[in-house]
Amino acid sequence: MKRFLFVALFSLAASTTGCTSMGDSSTAPSSTPAVATATENDPKVWYAKGVDYRDGVGVSKDYAEAAKWFLKAAEAGNADGQTMMTGMYLLGMGVTPNLSEAVKWSMKAADQGHAQSVKVLLSVGKDKVAPTALAEQLRLNAEAGSPTAQTLLAALYAGEKLLPGKKAALSKDNVQAYVWVTRAAAGYKQAGNTEREQTLLKQRESIKAKMSRRQIAEAEALVVAWKTPSPQNM
Repeated sequence: MKRFLFVALFSLAASTTGCTSMGDSSTAPSSTPAVATATENDPKVWYAKGVDYRDGVGVSKDYAEAAKWFLKAAEAGNADGQTMMTGMYLLGMGVTPNLSEAVKWSMKAADQGHAQSVKVLLSVGKDKVAPTALAEQLRLNAEAGSPTAQTLLAALYAGEKLLPGKKAALSKDNVQAYVWVTRAAAGYKQAGNTEREQTLLKQRESIKAKMSRRQIAEAEALVVAWKTPSPQNM
């Protein structure tokens, strides 16, 4: 099966701004020492200070201090900081390794268009993360409403391997792939990203073409159930 879901969402990953290497300043945005201006209420400045501490620019190299500033930027919604925390949590640089946190920050960055965060998650995680553990974290983020996580979960159910060279994380299930790609498309629609919405709806048709009538009916019923508010939320 073609890697349509992954490619559809992350085809721009290579051209997205941000840092792909966790310890090589040549791939990070260049900066002058940000220590003097780090008190400014600007997540970009906090991120730049994290880069300074990571690379030892104007200060002693200190991964724990770098992680503190990257996290501060990430929590303020800075996609570069969120992407950096993805790798920091995977590698245990300045923080305790934590797959849950790594996936969370990767999805937050990707959901705001910073697809490079998923590239970091999968490239750094390929030798450190078990496929089933990654799938479980993606499921948790998908259920929490992340369109990126929903797309990746759909890809797994469609038979894709997100971590090359490792066994499939989930058994192929076109019904679940249909449901999750539908949810992802709806998420992008709500976010105003009609291009990705339409791309995923087209891929849903590709999934549908491989399903029996019974499977289609089952998938549509699950979609209706998802769209129907529960009594306590009405």
